[in-house]
Amino acid sequence: HPIQAHIYLDTGLGRLGMPYHRALDWIVEITTSRHVDLQGTFMAFTEEQDFDPEQLNRFKSILKQAQDRGAKLGRIHAASSNGVYHLPDAHLDMVRPGIALYGGYPSRPEEEKEKATLQSAVRLKCRVARCVEFRAGDSAGYGRKYVAQKPTWIATLPAGHVDGVTHQAVNGQRVLIGNRTYPIIGAVSASHCIVEIGDAPEVRVGDVATLIGPEHFDTDPNSIAATTGTSVYDVFMHLDAKLPRWVVET
Repeated sequence: HPIQAHIYLDTGLGRLGMPYHRALDWIVEITTSRHVDLQGTFMAFTEEQDFDPEQLNRFKSILKQAQDRGAKLGRIHAASSNGVYHLPDAHLDMVRPGIALYGGYPSRPEEEKEKATLQSAVRLKCRVARCVEFRAGDSAGYGRKYVAQKPTWIATLPAGHVDGVTHQAVNGQRVLIGNRTYPIIGAVSASHCIVEIGDAPEVRVGDVATLIGPEHFDTDPNSIAATTGTSVYDVFMHLDAKLPRWVVET
């Protein structure tokens, strides 16, 4: 039986695909083969603003040449999330949003949210594992990166960088517990992170903590990326594949 396939043309990303400048005869051969049921033809952008239009021109040019020779190319597609927002000429027959489906703005958040606002489709939650009052001088985390300046309550969460909490979380990421957010302090370890609660024991063992989610600005993945100086792609893609997952319809 013929194999269903899409043709991938490399127009400048240099990752995969047939280089566009030597693809014409190859495209015609594939589209006339009885072994292939061609469903579509596509490319991927470098997402470099000045070069993307050139890539699209290369793509459209080679497709026209192939079509002039009778090639049936299936659905034509090129735009990922970045292209959906910034390259309307690349929407073609269909688009391939990825990070935007999860609630991440792909490249220029302030500009993109004016076009279409997104909400995180992911929540990363755990329960508080420990809550204790530090004395002045007590420290938290490897390297004693945090030292209490006065009596302070802190809480330990069973989520660390092996789960997807980045080391940069200590640069300002906050965690939602109850109706308030609290800063991650010290150093993120493999399986734990520590948050500063404050003067009063407002958090208890067993309370639900949200590290990523749409409930609060501080836990929005785009805000986390901006605050910690990382990428929203890292916020989503570094989540451990072994984390328990529940699908919640809202």
